[in-house]
Amino acid sequence: MSSDIFVIYQIDNSEKNREYRCRSYEYQIQHGFMITADNYGTGYSGTATRGMGEEAIRKKMENINPDKFKIRKFGVSDVIGLTAAGKTSFFYVDKDRLVRFNGFFPRPQSGTYLILDEGGYQVAGQKGTWLVSDEVEVDGQRFVQMRSEQTKNPPPSIILHESGAFVTQTALGFDGEATRKMRAFMQGPKPELLHHQKFFENGTAEIMKLADWDTMKSNIFAKTAIRFVQGLPEARLLKSVVVPFWKGRA
Repeated sequence: MSSDIFVIYQIDNSEKNREYRCRSYEYQIQHGFMITADNYGTGYSGTATRGMGEEAIRKKMENINPDKFKIRKFGVSDVIGLTAAGKTSFFYVDKDRLVRFNGFFPRPQSGTYLILDEGGYQVAGQKGTWLVSDEVEVDGQRFVQMRSEQTKNPPPSIILHESGAFVTQTALGFDGEATRKMRAFMQGPKPELLHHQKFFENGTAEIMKLADWDTMKSNIFAKTAIRFVQGLPEARLLKSVVVPFWKGRA
């Protein structure tokens, strides 16, 4: 039977993130905590029968032995990353609901990050959440206009580079002034790749450890792991990732 993949991400144990653990989604947004991979670690990963949705995964995780998690017991402030039919969606675990949002991996190695007409994005240095309202290509590079989802006294729209980097505020969309600033942005230094992205960029990424039961000297397990990661562009942003493998399947 075909299976989907899910990963439970949990706020890491760094001191700077202590006060944000087990907090509601609204609290995080109001206090400017970035719900991104930079502040989270992998707590658990597994497979779900195809069609098993995020709510069913939550119930399963709430009943699992806490010792199964690498960081802490599953609960509020965790993020469920569910990959089904080649698409990954993210859900913030709140007390009485799951909040779907975007931008958990702020700078993907490949694929579209800022999706037109989708909201729930956080932007570093900006309050609240944002929706991608428009896009334009300038000299082969993509820029997007973001509109605040704040309903009361919303701030001006902003323009981001495809990498997620802030470019400028705008009141008139991609007007002449905005275009000049986008071109100036392209002339500046490129956004720096995250440390672990560089390994994929220059081809030096490697598999550090295979399953304990793997004593074969073939490449079948490595090839399977590589196919898995290549099918999940978001996973490339992690410093490490656990790849499920079933005996007898290649």
